[in-house]
Parts: sequence; C-alpha cells; structure tokens
Amino acid sequence: MEANRSTRAPQLAVVHGSDEVESDQFPDRLLDAGQVAEAIGGVSPDWVRRNVPWKIDLGHSTKRWYRRDVNRWIESRREGDRRVFK
Repeated sequence: MEANRSTRAPQLAVVHGSDEVESDQFPDRLLDAGQVAEAIGGVSPDWVRRNVPWKIDLGHSTKRWYRRDVNRWIESRREGDRRVFK
C-alpha cells in the first residue's frame, strides 16, 4: 500500500528591507541601489549608482551590487581608506 504523498507546494516567503543586507546566510546576494543606500544610510539610490564601486550592469537601468562587495567598501570607508574603487 502506498504512503500518502503531499501534493502541496512548499511555503515561500519574500524578504524585504535591511534584514537582507545584514544576513550572513546569503553572502553573494545581489542588492539594488535602494538596498545599498539603506545599508550606507543618508544617501540616495542615485548617489549609490554614481559612487559605489563594483556595480554589475544587468541592463540599461538595472544595476546591482554583491552584498559582500558593499560591506567591504563600507568597511574600507570606516578605516579611512579613501582609494577610489571603480
């Protein structure tokens, strides 16, 4: 006799906000300009597009950054390293 099989799809959840930026669960997570601006604090997404290095160009107006690169850049700014990364 066959065991009962569940045909239900697994529950999925969408995560928004700064929790993504802080999580070590996804070190290679891609962030958009708004998420990077939130992580930096006090800057706009437009500022991020112009000034934050290592952006990935996914299209004409679609730019993304790896979370680990953003964290590395923020840390370099805290340490007084003013080199320009482009």
